[in-house]
Amino acid sequence: MFGKGKIDIIIIKTDFNPGDKIYGNVVLSLKKPVKAREASISLIGEQTTTRGGITSTEQTKNTTRIYDFKLRLDGEKEYDAETKYDFEIKLSADILNR
Repeated sequence: MFGKGKIDIIIIKTDFNPGDKIYGNVVLSLKKPVKAREASISLIGEQTTTRGGITSTEQTKNTTRIYDFKLRLDGEKEYDAETKYDFEIKLSADILNR
C-alpha cells in the first residue's frame, strides 16, 4: 500500500481441487486512516500454453484467464488501524473445463 500500511492474506492451505472452498483472512494494518471505495479480494486463474520449437526463442506462449472471481469484503468508508476480514471462496466444480 505504498507506505500507508500493509495487507496480509492468510490462507489455511495452498493446494485446491475443483469444487473446494478456500478459507482465509485479510488483515489491513494501516499507519493512518485511509478513505477507499471498497476492500475486496480476487482470485484469478490463468493457464499458459507453450507451442513451438526446442529453444525458448522458437516457442510461443499464450496465457488465457480461465477464472476471475472478486469478493467484496467491505464498502466505501474510511479504513483505520487494523481490520480483519474472514473470507470463503468456492471454486467451481468445472473450473478446469472452461
